Amino acid sequence: MNRRLLAALGLAAAAAVVPATAVAQAWPARPVKIVVPFSAATAADIAARQLATRLADAWGQGVVVENVMGAGGNIGAVAVAKAAPDGYTLLMAGINNVINPSLYKDVGYDMSRDFKPIARVGVAPLAFVANPAFPPSSVTELIVLAKAKPGTVLYGSGGNGSVMHLVF
Repeated sequence: MNRRLLAALGLAAAAAVVPATAVAQAWPARPVKIVVPFSAATAADIAARQLATRLADAWGQGVVVENVMGAGGNIGAVAVAKAAPDGYTLLMAGINNVINPSLYKDVGYDMSRDFKPIARVGVAPLAFVANPAFPPSSVTELIVLAKAKPGTVLYGSGGNGSVMHLVF
């Protein structure tokens, strides 16, 4: 009886001393998806594709870029906010995703609660350009012309609520 008790105590002591072996998977163990909430060929899309190539090389794992556009970036952001918080679905967020809560009643996500910033990928400055034959040579002159001839001065933007729409 004493031998059995001593053997049991010895095994218990050994089990307590030897740390449990945790089987942790290396990350990433499967492809990572970067959701770009804007159209293909936008600055965010191009940056995400360049980043995906470099990350795939560094990680030795696939990195897929998926464009999920609509509602000024809200649809893609909601998809990522609802994804499993396992690091396999990333959002290529832009300024729209921060502006949208002030433009829409319910965007379906909260930037500070639903996302954690990982890295600043790039900066995309805004430029205001026109054909050299266009008469105004400053923003002030453009405003004067637009007011003098309503409906004749047109511009392009990514849509209502986009940065270019809000700036101009």
